[in-house]
Amino acid sequence: VNEATLKSTKARESAIEFALQSGFSNEHNAAAEDCGDEEKMREHTDKHGSRTEGANSGCLRPALERSGYKCVPSKQADAFWVLGDLSIQSSIKEMASSFDYDFDYRADGSDATNGDPGWLLYPRGSHVDISDERRQAAVKESSQNAQRDPLLDALKSLGATFIDKRGKQGALWVIDCTAFRNKKKALEKQHGVRFVYSERGSRSTHFQSAWYTKGTTSK
Repeated sequence: VNEATLKSTKARESAIEFALQSGFSNEHNAAAEDCGDEEKMREHTDKHGSRTEGANSGCLRPALERSGYKCVPSKQADAFWVLGDLSIQSSIKEMASSFDYDFDYRADGSDATNGDPGWLLYPRGSHVDISDERRQAAVKESSQNAQRDPLLDALKSLGATFIDKRGKQGALWVIDCTAFRNKKKALEKQHGVRFVYSERGSRSTHFQSAWYTKGTTSK
């Protein structure tokens, strides 16, 4: 176990413990102030009828920040970015699950992350789409794909992160995300390719869950 893994594990455990212990009754606790107590949340729901996430959901961001993670806001309501690469994947996955959140990863982040890798977190069931996050820079392409490729253009428009190894007799890998899953069948039909899911991905994806092409007819 390397130092980075130990650090992320410790931060994750600290964040979860902090959020659970803080609750909603300690008015002097910074995270609790951000979350509000259950009574105030209930009053807000009665007045506005618009609150959908659970109490713990509102505590996730301050808990992460308290534990040393850097968070930046998204332009999409209820969503925010956590800066970090694939080394914190297990931490993000466990914490998101604990607080009833979904998440997507993008290696080049967005304008909000200044192009740095990051994780977009949002309450489960909310209408958040990573493809709506504006990229700071275009996805880097290999020299073999310098010419326009309709499939790659389609993936870019979705905001999907991909690694193209077809020029080396490999596959086109697409990091698993909600935007891609929603359009997968349409892409397969339009571009004559079949995508197969791999939970552990490959070395190309740093073993992050991803989809790879099989039986592609694209050049």
